[in-house]
Amino acid sequence: MATAEPAERTRPDQDEHALFTRDGDVVVPTDLARGPWSPDALHGGPVAALIGGVAGRRLSIDGMLPVRLTAELVRPVPVAPLALAVREVRPGKRVRLLDVTVTVAATGTEVALGRVLGIREAHPDLAVAAVLLGAFVLIEARLASHPLVPLRMFASRALTGANA
Repeated sequence: MATAEPAERTRPDQDEHALFTRDGDVVVPTDLARGPWSPDALHGGPVAALIGGVAGRRLSIDGMLPVRLTAELVRPVPVAPLALAVREVRPGKRVRLLDVTVTVAATGTEVALGRVLGIREAHPDLAVAAVLLGAFVLIEARLASHPLVPLRMFASRALTGANA
């Protein structure tokens, strides 16, 4: 009984579960990205993932995260090498908007458009938070005639024990 040999990979770095592989400046769809409607067209999900991936990498350079993605398939996306172009529509330090255009590499035909909104990752500084908390407690304990939080309630073991 003969055993089936695994299919040869076209490139040594190609993952068997990849939807696309890179070939220089273009991406080449694999059979996993093919859609069920036509053997010559891609499914919409892999195209949206491609748009999100390229925009996410571009945003992550500046410490931003993609928070919204809109993908529009202008026409059936063929199983052919694709070129990607990213354009920054709204630059900013906290919010950024990117347009991603997917074209057929050989003809330049636009097949999909994507718009991705990115926001800056929030990393609250623990030292600043501790200083602000200390200032709040100081103001409440010493200076406020009618404190927002009566600090004497933390002296009661019944109340503080329930919060432990």
